[in-house]
Amino acid sequence: AGDCIGPRGVAKNVITVGAMNGANAIAGFSSYGPTDDGRIKPDLMAQGVNMLSLACNCFDDRDGDGVDDVPNSTTANRTMSGTSMATPVVSGVAALVLEEANTRNIAMSSAAMKALLIQTAQDVQGIGQATVGPDYATGWGIVDAEAAVNLLRQGGLAQGTLNATGNPSAWTRTFYVPENQAEVHLTLVWDDPAGVPGGQILVNDLDLRLIAPDTTVFRPWTLNPANPGLAAVRNGGNDAVNNVEQVSVVNPMEGVWTVRVSANAGNLPQVPQAFSVASVLPQRDVVLVMDRSGSMSL
Repeated sequence: AGDCIGPRGVAKNVITVGAMNGANAIAGFSSYGPTDDGRIKPDLMAQGVNMLSLACNCFDDRDGDGVDDVPNSTTANRTMSGTSMATPVVSGVAALVLEEANTRNIAMSSAAMKALLIQTAQDVQGIGQATVGPDYATGWGIVDAEAAVNLLRQGGLAQGTLNATGNPSAWTRTFYVPENQAEVHLTLVWDDPAGVPGGQILVNDLDLRLIAPDTTVFRPWTLNPANPGLAAVRNGGNDAVNNVEQVSVVNPMEGVWTVRVSANAGNLPQVPQAFSVASVLPQRDVVLVMDRSGSMSL
């Protein structure tokens, strides 16, 4: 069943975590999206079944018979399952990323963290309504600590700001794609201003586009909330619902590509709007690097 995530878990600027039971099974207790307005939730997945967790090293009467079920225990842990076990995994990965960012004097916003973790997540597909690309069962995939830290080290995170609408005010960067790449994808995340309860949820609607050397424009993945089990559409069109967008291009042509972040007229009522873009190519042959002057290099 979908549309069963609690109110706190569907907040647009948080990282909502679902639980896996191994890499090839969704935990039976993990809730599915979409949200009522069609946004992708959960955002990420992590192992949540049979996790060794901290526990009170005290009188423990689980069966209610008045007798300590674990007498003379010297360990303050127990094996537990739940999304409450999966969430600390993602929190721990975020802590490792922050530690690495601090050593490199990189200021990490919450949007930057979310973009980095989503960009490097391992896609889940073929099980329990989990399909290629994002879905309402597993979000953007299983968090990958090593990939996230490596991407940060390689300079695959850029942060920018929009102050006005229209392409003349867009944020753009270029990057080179070598031949024979299987796929390239980039992820845009921004912390959106508070919406109106019962009304408009997404306030500032930013748009991520990848523009090929031949000027072909590629748009984000899109999902159909009216049919939650349907696979996401690559280059699906304009996303006016989520404050996370990812564009994926299969077999991209060789040459200089452009990444563009912009907002259409009327879609940026509150400025300035900060955002983060995370990017990496397969095998990490080429990554976007943003230096302190704001320019992008290879």
